[in-house]
Amino acid sequence: MKVKCGMLILFVILSVFLTGCEDLSDAINGGSDGGDSGTGGTVQDSSAEDVATDKSALDTSDFSFSGSDDANSVTANFTLPVSGDCGCTISWSSSNTAVVSISGGSATVTRPGDADTAVTLTAIISKNGVSATKTLSVNVKKSLLPPPPSGEGTVCTLHDISLTVSDTVPAGGKHITGMGGNDGSQSAIVIGDYAYVSSYPVLVRIDVSNPASPAAAAKKIKTSSNAELYSQKAIAVDDYLFFANGVGRTSILHLGNPDSPVLLTDINVNAAQMVYTGGLLYVLDTAKTLHIYNISNPWSVSELGSVTTTISSSNFQMVVSGSYVYVAGGWSGSRLSIVDVSVPASPSEVYGGDVGGKLAYTKAAAYSSGRLFMYDVNNRKFFVIDVSDASAPSVAHEIDDSGRALENTFFVLEGSVLWGVNEGDGNIDKIDLSNPLSPSKLLEKQYGPLSPGYSPATAANAAIYGGYLFISCNDGNSSGVDELVIFPKN
Repeated sequence: MKVKCGMLILFVILSVFLTGCEDLSDAINGGSDGGDSGTGGTVQDSSAEDVATDKSALDTSDFSFSGSDDANSVTANFTLPVSGDCGCTISWSSSNTAVVSISGGSATVTRPGDADTAVTLTAIISKNGVSATKTLSVNVKKSLLPPPPSGEGTVCTLHDISLTVSDTVPAGGKHITGMGGNDGSQSAIVIGDYAYVSSYPVLVRIDVSNPASPAAAAKKIKTSSNAELYSQKAIAVDDYLFFANGVGRTSILHLGNPDSPVLLTDINVNAAQMVYTGGLLYVLDTAKTLHIYNISNPWSVSELGSVTTTISSSNFQMVVSGSYVYVAGGWSGSRLSIVDVSVPASPSEVYGGDVGGKLAYTKAAAYSSGRLFMYDVNNRKFFVIDVSDASAPSVAHEIDDSGRALENTFFVLEGSVLWGVNEGDGNIDKIDLSNPLSPSKLLEKQYGPLSPGYSPATAANAAIYGGYLFISCNDGNSSGVDELVIFPKN
């Protein structure tokens, strides 16, 4: 809210010249003899103008939202401005306090369970007895999952931990180490103002309310008996965190109150990849079997169906769109597996193969506009695959990327932009998919080496929150040390 406020200072200066006042206080008070507004040169009050200016400038862009939230999609608490650039005071009220309640500049969000809800926020802008009102709206997204019943699960403990936060090399991002893992950082999930980093065997909570300056003082989350949670690959659904727990099962942690995480009954599956969509959780286990779960009550999860795929490894990316699951299969067997999940109780693999001999070693996959996008790390090629006939996919377009010693290990889709995170040279590719049959590279940006003396990092996972990429990775020296990189997108 950068505005040009009232002309008070100009009036003061003019008064000094016109009245011969010896100082500004004389000018403001009507001269050294205390004359009235008619004869003493009293400064014109600019309050009305300042109120009008602050009112005009006030917008939802002045709100401070959590994570990737904005006014059209609110999922967590946010803050409101309480003063304007012209010195006005701003107070707020809510049209629906059951969904958004306000105290000062703090808006507490309780997501509705039935439907997205528009809430009108009324601002009163005031100064020196002059006031005006302005209404702004936010759209609070419905909760995908209900909170657990009171008494369900066990409350975890939080333990202080000090991290090392430094600038990345090249400059532009933040590099975080010291989480205590020994197998690399495998997932970084942002819920509200916190990043939850799975770095086997630990789960660490980091304050990223300001991603440009993440907090070094963090918390390690442990069980009620102070045992490690052994977290590995993870995803978030609302304020629930689902993560492989390193002992052959998948844990569920409710983070509705970040200071009192609740550990629920786990799922008997050793998750390698997870995707949530359409009310269902899709889990690819380490034995390359795809499981489908109903998690409408996360404290009582039920399996609907499963099918064993023909891929060589379950360590690579899985995407779900419509009635199909697409899995990048690795270096042998089926480099691409397509599973029909239109009937969750009886999923079936409708394709397993290398798409006419084109695919040799696949890790990254994404789906957009009726096309599947994959990267082959052996041939160094980016493929656009037509999957209109799921049982007979075909290559619609390919881009030779053989001039670079890199591997697209993970794709992050953001509208018509595809971000490819590479482990071979520590680069990020930004690819325009607005014409899916002719993708073009918009940007190539280095996120590593992360510190002086390091080689390019090995990325394990990536996600976008707000204007930042969160990349979980091993250190570039291949010692398994856990790292998190927070990098501005542009």
